[in-house]
Amino acid sequence: MSEIVLRVKRAPALRVDLRGVLPQRLATLSRPQIERLTVWHGNEPLALAELFDVGMRDEAGATLRFEGDLARFDRIGAALDGGRIEVAGSVGDYVGLQMRAGSIRVAGGAGLFAGGEMAGGELT
Repeated sequence: MSEIVLRVKRAPALRVDLRGVLPQRLATLSRPQIERLTVWHGNEPLALAELFDVGMRDEAGATLRFEGDLARFDRIGAALDGGRIEVAGSVGDYVGLQMRAGSIRVAGGAGLFAGGEMAGGELT
C-alpha cells in the first residue's frame, strides 16, 4: 500500500465535490491514473491534476493526505469504509458524510454538516 498526497495547487473558482476520492480506491492506482480521475468543479468535470499536485510514498495501510486550504472542497471522505484520510488544513462541507469505517483527521476547521449520517469510523 502507499500514502497518496494531494497538495492543492490554488484555490478553485467554484466548489469541488471530492466524493469518491478515497484512500482504498486510490491505493490501487498509479500516479497517472490518479491524476486523470475526475471530480466536479461546479457543474463541470475536472481532472485531479488540474487541482492538485499528486505525490506517493510507500507506507503500510491505505492513507490519503490532503495538504493546503481545502475550504472549497466538499465531501472529503464521503462513504469512507476503511483506510485513513489526513488533512493538513481546513475542509469544506460534508466531511465524513455517510462514513462507515476508517478515520478522518482534520487539522483545521470544517464546513457544514461534518460527520452527517455517520454510521462508524472516527472523525477528528
